[in-house]
Amino acid sequence: MGLSTYPAPEDAGVVGPTGATGPQGPPGAKGSTGPMGPAGAQGDTGPAGSTGPIGPQGPKGDPGSVNTVNGREGPTVVLAASDVGAYPSTGGIVTGTTDLRPTSGHPLTAHGSDAIFRVTDAGHPYSNSLRASFYNLGVGDTTTPFGGGVRVLGMQNASTIPTSNPSNGIVAYAEGGVLKVRQSDGKTFPVTPAPNEFGPVDHGLVAWAFDPALTHSVGLFTGSGPVRVTAVRVRQTAPVSRVVWHATGYAGGLTSGSWAAIYNASGTRVGATGDMSTATYEPAEAHNDGGATISSPLTSSVTLAAGIYYVAWRMTYSTSAGDGPMLLAAESSAGSSPNFFGLNTLRRFGYFATGAAAAPATITLSSLLNGANRFWVALA
Repeated sequence: MGLSTYPAPEDAGVVGPTGATGPQGPPGAKGSTGPMGPAGAQGDTGPAGSTGPIGPQGPKGDPGSVNTVNGREGPTVVLAASDVGAYPSTGGIVTGTTDLRPTSGHPLTAHGSDAIFRVTDAGHPYSNSLRASFYNLGVGDTTTPFGGGVRVLGMQNASTIPTSNPSNGIVAYAEGGVLKVRQSDGKTFPVTPAPNEFGPVDHGLVAWAFDPALTHSVGLFTGSGPVRVTAVRVRQTAPVSRVVWHATGYAGGLTSGSWAAIYNASGTRVGATGDMSTATYEPAEAHNDGGATISSPLTSSVTLAAGIYYVAWRMTYSTSAGDGPMLLAAESSAGSSPNFFGLNTLRRFGYFATGAAAAPATITLSSLLNGANRFWVALA
């Protein structure tokens, strides 16, 4: 049988029916893997699995080192107080402004061997809790601050002298090595040592009109009725309970309407006796040579601050019997002695011609008459 081709070449273009598929032949040899295709989209994350057990601790590593602390190189860094801006515990110097503001307690306390210096929580300096006072206090830089003294005040000469008046006290300062005072009234004067003379305190008195030992010893009657006035100066705050005179002679016999009182510089009464015709307030009699100090108590003791006061009194008695007190007075021979001794209006002696039955609440000092008699009076 000869080899034939179907379809025959001459029959091209005519396709016959497909025959049945024959059985699969054995697989051929595996070909080479082709290139990987692109990755697909990532799927959702599945749930976390359970934590596994902790593994054993690893071996300790080698010790590390600090390279620098506040500019100091390591590995072993030692800082001084100055490296961190601290005050050394052994003491030292602090420069610049120091502002201590504790929320409670004292801001500063410095301890000595047996005392302290402190700025209190109220901002007041305080020293020596065991002595309750400063040892010494210095104002300015003096060459020899305290002259070897203890509990003294050292004051350098003022670099600027005060020129205005303090309203409620004085200003003390040093000028040319001399202690000086400027008062509220503008007066400036050096503080000089006390004169070597007797004063009222040497005789158990608070104040007096003048030293009675320096006047003549002839007593004068006050006159029955007029109010006599004498000024006294209280040098420091003191209690006063009596008005005092010196009688060269007194036989008793004051009558009702006799009294004594103390007035301040404004003429306001600050203390008074009761009726000096009564046994409680009448001064004691004086019959001895040279007379004696007599007095009358105030109805209640008063405390007088330093200043000028006026003692006014009225003694009524029988002039026919001449039994009124003869009181010590300064030289009074002139018909109308001068009683203004300076450039202000202070009158140290005077009188009111018309008296009152009891001490008035006020007196008008500008209305004082310039009488000749300068009666001595004192306070005790």
